[in-house]
Amino acid sequence: MDLKSIIQKSLQQPKDELGDRSTYVGASDLGCERKGCLEKLTPSQKSFETLVRFKRGDLVESIVKEALENGNINHVSQLESIHPEKSHVRAHLDFTFTNRNEIGVLECKSVSFIPKEPYDGWEKQIYYQMGLLALNHRKKKIKGAVIAMDLQTGDVRIFNGYKHNPLIFRELEASADRIWQSLQNKDIQNLKTNRSALCSYCQYRENCPAFFVDGSSVVDLSPIQKDVDRYMDAKLLEREGKSLSFQAKARIQRFLGQFRTGRAGKTLIEVSERKKETLDSKAFKSAHPDLFEKFKKTTPYTVLTVS
Repeated sequence: MDLKSIIQKSLQQPKDELGDRSTYVGASDLGCERKGCLEKLTPSQKSFETLVRFKRGDLVESIVKEALENGNINHVSQLESIHPEKSHVRAHLDFTFTNRNEIGVLECKSVSFIPKEPYDGWEKQIYYQMGLLALNHRKKKIKGAVIAMDLQTGDVRIFNGYKHNPLIFRELEASADRIWQSLQNKDIQNLKTNRSALCSYCQYRENCPAFFVDGSSVVDLSPIQKDVDRYMDAKLLEREGKSLSFQAKARIQRFLGQFRTGRAGKTLIEVSERKKETLDSKAFKSAHPDLFEKFKKTTPYTVLTVS
């Protein structure tokens, strides 16, 4: 067994503190009801890349936990909060902080880049967690926050100011009940879907009605509309940049004339002649078709066409 396989096997070990996730509906299941249910009905083998992403979340939790301990801040990690009347409605809270009058909950997130606004799924999680705490601690005020950390850049952002909202919690509780009922019936027809940027990582999107436009094979890119717009803008700038660069190069060479070196402020410009050897593939294929087939190399690449 190679080292990658050993690492993957280790990453696949379930987190003991979460218990058997098929026996309840947790906060992370509510981002998309369909996905949350299918992950319990038909769990799939997660890719190495997905497992590593999950591990990044554990690393963020460990960083926060170490900071809290070093700062002598009283807290409880991975507190399990269960609905007093429905054992299938429960959540495991990354960190909770309790004083005489209130309880605070902190949800940790690892990201590749920090969004300007928290994702919808993050907010569902924190409201679900706060709602469960409110049911079990009716005399205390409940507040919450989400900390997002980019481990590559070290960027951190805290989205706070969340307060328990009974109306939002009732909607999330109903969502958890739908997922649970679908699990018992093994039927996902009545479950809601949620279009978001996180659809990129969903292993159940192939037959998802929300993933396509009008039920066709054309993927609905509206959750990442900003990325589509950025790509189109960047391609336009790239074309304009090449044109401007070509025009400016021609004017510089014309201004230099027979000279080879010039300076503009601190910028030194040097003109030199270089040569490169290339192979006339068409002529070679025509003259030596057998050798061409023997030594040709095919390199796949991806092209995005915008229309």
